[in-house]
Amino acid sequence: MGVTAEELVEQLEKHRENESRPVVLTGRDRELFVHLAISRYLTLEQIGRLIFPGKTASIAPRRLRRLANGKYQYVRRLPFRTKDRMALAWTLKPLGYLVARNHFHATPEPPALELPSAEFLEHDMLLNELYVSLAAAAKQKKLPFDRWPFRWLASDSARLPWTEFDREANSPASRLICPDATLELLQAQRRVFIELETGTHTLGFRDGVAGRNATKTKIERYASFIAAPASSGGESFYLQTFPDGWHAELLFVVPSAARRSAIKEFVANGSVNDAPRFTVRAMTADEAPADLCRAAQLMAPSATPAPRVAAPGLSRDEIRALYDFYNAAIAGIAAVRQFAKSHPHLATQLPVPEYPANHEVVKRLCARIGGVTR
Repeated sequence: MGVTAEELVEQLEKHRENESRPVVLTGRDRELFVHLAISRYLTLEQIGRLIFPGKTASIAPRRLRRLANGKYQYVRRLPFRTKDRMALAWTLKPLGYLVARNHFHATPEPPALELPSAEFLEHDMLLNELYVSLAAAAKQKKLPFDRWPFRWLASDSARLPWTEFDREANSPASRLICPDATLELLQAQRRVFIELETGTHTLGFRDGVAGRNATKTKIERYASFIAAPASSGGESFYLQTFPDGWHAELLFVVPSAARRSAIKEFVANGSVNDAPRFTVRAMTADEAPADLCRAAQLMAPSATPAPRVAAPGLSRDEIRALYDFYNAAIAGIAAVRQFAKSHPHLATQLPVPEYPANHEVVKRLCARIGGVTR
């Protein structure tokens, strides 16, 4: 039997009443706020892995809606468009930062950047897979935030100003290095500056090949900041910024083994790693989480390679059907969300669908499936 119009109105009124009530914060909510304060931005799937592991997929989006839409609002949605779809990140509002700071005294200050670009958010979601792996490993050991064996500093919290001599201008020039993230390994006393590369700019290793944000230029600038003296006979800019003298490492996280090998070969044939207390390394995005967890003396995620998608028993047409079904379903959700955004007076009447909590995992799986069908 269908729902009558009166019953539907009653359900909508109850929904509005529940949404308007002040939410009672739980320990999980406070934990979520600290994670968002440290990492800045997380996807629904990443939040599910950190805060609701093993729970049903509906719990995380339902709780986030309450924290975002209640009388007191702690988090906010940041929809953005990638190359092929609409995506959604979650971040803290000022009240969420206040609660996080009360829960964990070392919570960083809110970022100055109010509305990051879609390109920045897409890049940060990939980068924060490293943070999620480390934080999940710490949670597995039941370590509270103040006993973590590492510190994670987002890009806006770890800017590195320095000066170099500009030969063309014949004068000192102010420079700024902005690592994508900085990881401090407390027990090993290592400071890792992380640069996540998506393969969209040149390596710049060949003579005469220029490129904006070329990897070679990044390596040279980090080397100058870390190893070169700030003044004649003086200590380096790195030691001026970090007087603890911890070993510094520049880590490139790259999308392919070929790019990793090219960086390793360039570094091996140069003199960068001859500098005292400075190392340059490169790893693929698949290798980095386990490596960094081991460096932090945490249980590394499983290193067992994922099985190839070309599963026996599935024809090429069946694999293609799965791939197309996923794309169509996500496109449908994106269309509804876009409609709700364009018609806010209608969006208040019914809940707007969230992307599934395991959306990013299935997306990566479908990307591999797509490779089989091409």
